[in-house]
Amino acid sequence: MKGKTYNHERIRRVDAETGTEILQLTSFPTMSHGIGYALSNFSRDSSRLIFLSKRSPQRDSPLDLFIVGVDGSGLTQLTECEDLCSPNLAPDGSEAYFVRGSSLWKVSTEDFQEEEIANFEGGTGTWAGYLSPDGTEFFIGMRKKDKNQLVKFDIGNSSAEPIADDWFAIANDPEGKGLLCCIQRDTEKTYGFITYDGELLGIYTRKHDFAHSTLLGPTTMIQGCALPPQRAILTMGLGDEEPVPLVEGPYFWHSSASEDGKWIIADTNWPNEGLQLVSVEMRKFRSLCYPNYSGGHPQWTHPHPCLSPDCSKVLFNSDATGICQVYLATIPEGFLEEGWDDD
Repeated sequence: MKGKTYNHERIRRVDAETGTEILQLTSFPTMSHGIGYALSNFSRDSSRLIFLSKRSPQRDSPLDLFIVGVDGSGLTQLTECEDLCSPNLAPDGSEAYFVRGSSLWKVSTEDFQEEEIANFEGGTGTWAGYLSPDGTEFFIGMRKKDKNQLVKFDIGNSSAEPIADDWFAIANDPEGKGLLCCIQRDTEKTYGFITYDGELLGIYTRKHDFAHSTLLGPTTMIQGCALPPQRAILTMGLGDEEPVPLVEGPYFWHSSASEDGKWIIADTNWPNEGLQLVSVEMRKFRSLCYPNYSGGHPQWTHPHPCLSPDCSKVLFNSDATGICQVYLATIPEGFLEEGWDDD
């Protein structure tokens, strides 16, 4: 029920292989999962996060938005609508933003009141949405009259306007410089960087693709997983056209970077070799934990890991119990600084 705080569902365990402490945040027998590894999952102080949970165990069940403390306390339902998409948490954790139909909405995490911010009349959200680091603007790819447009919602002015045609955003710069965007025309996929005002700063590549990719912190470089059969995390700067391997080893599947660009967390598959933490500076990786996800075709079998803003925790999904649930791994003390020569 909207506005209700539920009893703790947390379950603690220690990874048998690495000793990493893992907290299962959700355990109710309906699917729950993070909002996406490139989105604003956490509050700026890393104390709270949002996630989505199916209202009932049906394939077409609506998704409700929840907020919870990183210790598993304060598990609270924020919404109870039918067509919520692209949620993001405000930096201070006081509000969550989401798209419903052609409008951007916000919901208070304190009194649960909802407010429509602005309407992009005739538009429908078709891609993930991204909140600016200062919480003043929201960007999402929308479709209107058979035309794809990158739309900016100005939260303070309650306005919406298209800033680029055909492009859609796939990652947000943590310093607010702009968005990593893609455009698909026939068989050609182009990666570019677009500012919040709609200016195309440059093209990364027109001939290379990634399995999944985001920005490498504030560098404006792309980091992403190679397509099979290559087994690597790749990096690429504006104008490079061809990426270069950062690390090679297991098949890195989905990867995301810390806000400072110093660390990358990635899940693995074929075979599943757990979550791998990558040091960008050392160009090395090591196992953080083994979540035992099934890693199949359904999205809810994918971990989609991301780091908290303070780099103390990793948020991920796992269907190890048979139902997708939300987990937090605490990076062990000294893990980022020591032991890399042993791996």
